[in-house]
Amino acid sequence: MSNAENPISIRKIGHVGLYCRDLPRMVEFYTRVLGFQISDVNEKGMTFLRFSADHHSLVLAKMPEEEQGKAPGAQVIQQIAMEVANLDALKRIRKFLLAEGVQVRG
Repeated sequence: MSNAENPISIRKIGHVGLYCRDLPRMVEFYTRVLGFQISDVNEKGMTFLRFSADHHSLVLAKMPEEEQGKAPGAQVIQQIAMEVANLDALKRIRKFLLAEGVQVRG
């Protein structure tokens, strides 16, 4: 497949989401030690942190109970978001990924 057929053009990493075994402790670390600011906290307790003009650059979420007993480091990435040009570009990318056999959630 040539690059001309590939619609993916990532502008930047939008944000990264991490699962945390001890969410309050991680929020405290990222705010007090690293200087992030809390932008938002949703109904599930997911905490959105920023260090720039963007609403958030980092999301901290409580690790699901079923993952808690696993080895350290198990399933720590909750999400990685990448910014694209617009919604039409996102739709083209989704169609492309599905055609490539990628399992797309949501």
